[in-house]
Amino acid sequence: MIDFQMDENGDLVLINDLMTVSGTEQLKQSAAIILTTRTGEFTLVPEFGMTRSNLITRTLNTSYIQKDISDSLKTWNNQIDSVDNFGFSQNRETRELSVSFDLTVVNSDEVNTTEVSLNA
Repeated sequence: MIDFQMDENGDLVLINDLMTVSGTEQLKQSAAIILTTRTGEFTLVPEFGMTRSNLITRTLNTSYIQKDISDSLKTWNNQIDSVDNFGFSQNRETRELSVSFDLTVVNSDEVNTTEVSLNA
């Protein structure tokens, strides 16, 4: 699958022309877009994204967040077969949660490790 390349701010990358991304980088970019979009934020498809209710709690429940991430990614990206091996790094001062995980591609043994920052 090929998609437009986006930078870390979500802006399209333009170097004499719109840049594209494919393969592993497209999969990682897609995961980041899905997980950093709050459900209801994209008015054309209000169901798109990931719910934030399990991120905004006094005590972090990683099993709920793992399920939210896995469900969102498998719902919105049909290339993803499974999401495993989660790692969490929390900064309470900046209210930032970094989550790393492995994405397994459908009909493949290909596993891609990616990390996404989720701000509460």
